Amino acid sequence: MVRRKNNSDTPDEDARPVRRKQYKRTDHDDKEEPSPSGSLQVRNKMVRQLFYAKLKRSKSKTKLKERKARQQSDEPREEPKTIEKKRTRDETWVDENDQETLDDISNDELNSYFTRQADGTEPKLLLTSQEGFPTSFTNKFLKELARILPNTTYFQRRHHPIKRIMKKMNLLG
Repeated sequence: MVRRKNNSDTPDEDARPVRRKQYKRTDHDDKEEPSPSGSLQVRNKMVRQLFYAKLKRSKSKTKLKERKARQQSDEPREEPKTIEKKRTRDETWVDENDQETLDDISNDELNSYFTRQADGTEPKLLLTSQEGFPTSFTNKFLKELARILPNTTYFQRRHHPIKRIMKKMNLLG
C-alpha cells in the first residue's frame, strides 16, 4: 500500500511516497503447527482460536474411533490399575482366615459391643447441636433424626460442655 504525504502548504512534486511494510503470506502460515510446549505460534487471536478448535475436534474424533474399535473387538477389557492392585505383599498383610487374628478378634474386650451377641443390647446414641442456639431448621432436623434412629436421644447443647452432658446422660441411663 502506498501512502503519500499530504501537505497542502508545500506541494512537492518529487516527494517520495511512504511505503508501509506488508506482511508476506506463505503456505506455511495456514498450516501452523503447535510448538513442543503446546502453544500455537499464530499471532491472530481469532485464527489461533479456530485452529485450536479444529485441533481439539480432530483429537476427539481419533479418540472416538479408537474407543469404537476397542468396543467392536472381542478382546477382554484391561483390568483397572488401582492402588490396592499395585500394592506389593509384605509382612504387614494378614490373611482373612488367619487363626491368630480370628482369636484376637474373638477375645477382644469390645467384641460383644460390636457383634451384639453376648447381652443383646443395642448401643445408645446421643445427638447434640452446636454450642449456642441452633437454627429452627437444625433443631427440626435433629429431632427427626433422633426419632428415626433407634435408641437415640437428642439434647440441645446450648452452652453446656460435653463432659457435663455425658455425666447427665449416664445417670439417666
